Amino acid sequence: MAKENTDFFSICPPDPPAKITQGETYDNKLRQEELVLLQVLHELNEEFQTAVSLEDLAEHLGWLRATVERCVHRLTDLEAVEWPQLGHLSLTAHGKGLLAASVSEAPHPSQTWLASSGESRLRPVSVVIPALNEARTIGHLVHAVRQSPRVEEVVVVDDGSTDDTVEIAAEAGATVIMSTLLGKGASMEDGIRVAKGDIVLFLDADLEDIRPDIVEVMTDPILRGEADLVKAAFTREAGRVTVLTARPLLSAFFPELERFQQPLGGIVAGRASLLRNLRLENDYGVDVGLLIDAVIAKGAAVREVDIGRIVHESQSLEALGAMAKQVARVILDRAWRYERLSINSVREMEEAERRARAALLPALDTTVAPSRYALLDMDGVVANGRYVAQLAERLGISAELTPLLDNRSFTDDQRAQMIAALFTNVDKEIFEETARSTPLVPGAPETVLALRKSGYRVGIVTDSFHIAAEIVRRRVFADFCIAHLLHFRHGRATGELTLAPATIAENGCKQHHSCKSNVLLHLGACAGLEPVETVAVGDNLNDICLLRAADMSIAFEPKSRLVQEAARYTVRAPLTNVLRVLGIPSPEPAAPAANGPGPNGSPQREQQLAKTSLTW
Repeated sequence: MAKENTDFFSICPPDPPAKITQGETYDNKLRQEELVLLQVLHELNEEFQTAVSLEDLAEHLGWLRATVERCVHRLTDLEAVEWPQLGHLSLTAHGKGLLAASVSEAPHPSQTWLASSGESRLRPVSVVIPALNEARTIGHLVHAVRQSPRVEEVVVVDDGSTDDTVEIAAEAGATVIMSTLLGKGASMEDGIRVAKGDIVLFLDADLEDIRPDIVEVMTDPILRGEADLVKAAFTREAGRVTVLTARPLLSAFFPELERFQQPLGGIVAGRASLLRNLRLENDYGVDVGLLIDAVIAKGAAVREVDIGRIVHESQSLEALGAMAKQVARVILDRAWRYERLSINSVREMEEAERRARAALLPALDTTVAPSRYALLDMDGVVANGRYVAQLAERLGISAELTPLLDNRSFTDDQRAQMIAALFTNVDKEIFEETARSTPLVPGAPETVLALRKSGYRVGIVTDSFHIAAEIVRRRVFADFCIAHLLHFRHGRATGELTLAPATIAENGCKQHHSCKSNVLLHLGACAGLEPVETVAVGDNLNDICLLRAADMSIAFEPKSRLVQEAARYTVRAPLTNVLRVLGIPSPEPAAPAANGPGPNGSPQREQQLAKTSLTW
C-alpha cells in the first residue's frame, strides 16, 4: 500500500514569520497553494455559516488529507486560520485580509491550480531515478541527463542495492538517498519530497540508451503550458503486460486513456505540485495509477511524447506475471473508487483482452525463438471448406455472401470488411459453435503434431475471423493463429473488422495492403528468422503471395492453376502428404498424392511431385 505524502511542505523554511503583512511573501513557491486553501475555506464558511471539518475541506479541494493538514498547520501558525481542538476550521480576520490582498493573484480551484504558470516562473528540473542493483547502467544514465542545462539535480533513490549502484551514482554526480520503504512507489515519493525543481522527471534506472535531449523532449510540453504531466512513448513494441492486461482494462473502465501507447511506462515528467498531490502505489501499478488519478481525479492535462528507441533489461516470465497482477489490481481499484465498475465494463474488458491477444505475434509470447515456422492456411487446408460459407448457411444468408466470395472487383480488404458487415448482431456463441462443428481436413491434427515434434512452430494464417481461427487452432493443436479481428459488443458482432496487424507491413507486399506474406516479415523481425526457415501450405488465390515468399511452399489441393504454379510442390489429401515432402515420418499411411511419389519413394517422386529440386 502506498504511503500518504505527509511531507508536501517539507521544503518550506523551518521557521516562517509569525505573521505576514499585506503584500509580503515568505515563500513564493507555497503561497499559491495556501491562498487557494484560504479561498475555498472562506467560501465554505460563508456558504454554511459555520466552521468546516478538515475532511470536508480536503474533499472540496481534491487534495490528500495529509496535504491539507500540513497546509492548515502553517496557516494556523500565521494566525490566518482558526483550528480549535474540535477540529473545525474557520478563517480569521487576518486570513481574510491576506486573501483580500492576494485574491487577484490566486487562481480559483475551479480553474485548477495545476494549470501552467509559464516558463519564466518554473524552476529547473529535478531528475529522480529509483534504483535497485543497477550498477551496470546507472552511471551512464546519470551522466547523460546531467548534461541538460535544465537539470538542477539528479536524485537517485536507492532501494537497498547490494551492488555498487550507490557508489557509481554518486561518482557520476547524483545526490543519492536511501528509500524509506522498499518499493518503487515509496522511492518515487521520497524523490518528490526532496526535489527542488518545479518539474520532476522520473527515469527508469535500467535504461541502457536514451536520446541526449530526453530532458528537453519530456519537459517542453510543461514549459509551454500544454501539459501538467508528460508520458513517454517508445518506438519498440509494447510489452506483454501492457498488451494483455493494461490496455484491455483501461479500454473497459477508462476509455479516455486508451490513446496512451505506454500506460505502464516509468518515464514521466510532471509538475511537482501535481505529483505531490497524487496517491502513489508501491508496486508495478504505480505508473498506471498515477496516470488515472492525474486525469480522472485532478483533471490534469496529460500528453504523450515519442522519445524514440529505448533499451530495457528484459523481465522473466515470473516477474511479468507478478507485474500483471499488480497492474490489474490498481486499475480495478481505481475503477471501483471512481464508480466505473459494471457488468458491461467487464464484458468490454473481455472483448478488448481477446482482441489484444489476437494482435500479438507468436514470437512475443515465447522466451526462446524457434528455428522453423510452418504456416498453414485455414479454409481448405486445415478446415474442410470455408468457415464463412458454413456460418452464412447456418444463418440463412448464403445468397448475400456468395456474390462477395472471390469477387475480384473489390480489394481483399474491402471484401473482408463487407463480409464482416453481413454478420452484424450475430451472437458470439454462434461464431464459436460453427467453428467447433466445422469439419477438419483428414490428417490435419496428425500433421500439425508431427510438424511440432520435428521442431516447427505451427501457425494457422487466414483472412477469416480470429474468433473461428483460434478454435480451429486448438482443435488441431497448432501453436498460434493470425486472422482478422471481428469486433463484438455485449456478446454480439458489431460488423466492424480490424485487419490482422501481422498481415500489414510498411515495406511488405507491393500488391496488397493486407497480405499473408507480410507475416513472414513480422516473424523475422521478432525472432531473427531468415526466409529459409519457413514453410507455407495454401490452396487458394489469397495464398499465392505467401507461397511465393516462403522458402518451402506446398500447394494442397489447389483451387487454381495459379496456386499450383506459385508453389514448389503440389500434394493431395490427406494433409499428412505434406510431411512426406518435408521428409518427416508420417504418423499414418498416406494416400497417394495426385502428383505424388511412386511406391517406396522411387525417383518418380522427383519427376511427378517437384517442379524444382528439394533444397532444405
